[in-house]
Amino acid sequence: MDIQTRLILWNQYEILKKVNPEQKSDFEKYQEILSGGYTQYYSEFNGHFSEEASKEQQDEVHDILNMFRALNTAKRRGWVPSKPEDTTFEGFDANNDYPHSGLLRFLLDHLGRFDELKDTPRNSHSQGSLPGYRRMVLEWKKSGDRFKLTDEQAERIIA
Repeated sequence: MDIQTRLILWNQYEILKKVNPEQKSDFEKYQEILSGGYTQYYSEFNGHFSEEASKEQQDEVHDILNMFRALNTAKRRGWVPSKPEDTTFEGFDANNDYPHSGLLRFLLDHLGRFDELKDTPRNSHSQGSLPGYRRMVLEWKKSGDRFKLTDEQAERIIA
């Protein structure tokens, strides 16, 4: 965090001390952390913030969700998968894949996107879900029209 940002936050806590005098000691502690540049303790005042999700992570979530959308479209069209359980989105591991699971929750719950997945699990509780999804997406991206999969393309994705 650059010095200008630290100064802006320090001033915000100065205002908050006047607005919320019952929290004055907390705000003074945060000001001390900011003015000293004690980065190890930034979590004291920004505990409600997560690390930023990279563009790559965000793109990956969209790719995964779009791939499952394409698989569901293929099933509605008449494709009968050899392994139906592999065509169902099971969420992301919230403990280990936070940027992914957080974005999933935001997309479904706040933006109303990917409505067809709204009743699916958000947390897979499985550390292995993301690597599996990544392998599937690599195959999905090899398809000509990713949203009009042939039966063979859909089978290749879940193989």
